[in-house]
Amino acid sequence: MTCVACDKGRMKHGRTTVEGRYRGRVYKVQASAHVCSKCGYYLVEASDTPELMRNLSDAYRSEMGLLTSDQIRGYRESLGLSQQRFAEYLKVGIASIKRWELGGVQDASSDEHIRLKCDAAYAAANAASVKRLHEEATDLRVFKEQIRLRHTPMGMTADTALEASELLGVRAMWAAVSRGFEHYA
Repeated sequence: MTCVACDKGRMKHGRTTVEGRYRGRVYKVQASAHVCSKCGYYLVEASDTPELMRNLSDAYRSEMGLLTSDQIRGYRESLGLSQQRFAEYLKVGIASIKRWELGGVQDASSDEHIRLKCDAAYAAANAASVKRLHEEATDLRVFKEQIRLRHTPMGMTADTALEASELLGVRAMWAAVSRGFEHYA
């Protein structure tokens, strides 16, 4: 077939870099297309459009820090699960799994859920983060109790001491509480 743009080259089916828009952003991705041997003009056939759209959505996902369709499929396959069993494992509908693997973009909370259920290192880091949050909450509760039971520094009211703790950070104030405020009294 002769090129419809330059009328000189021949259009050959192959892979090329295609520019496209996804959610208002422009991306350049690899896709199947008919490409002119002279001017580089390309035409994407309707049958190649699903691949192009998946590649564009994956470029968007990568930019947004989300798992790509191949990464989601990779998690499923590494667990040895069918789409149905993977959906049951994640406690989502099978339509969501199919949509995500075909290029539909998952929201950030679904992305986080997939990572937590499928990536042991990610889940371990999350567990450590949760543990730290619990420790800090415990420190704050203990600190508030210490403020209630002890003299506050430099004649501060308990409310003023709590405001100071927010400015200085719970851990710094906990260190002060641990040393005791007696020398301030």
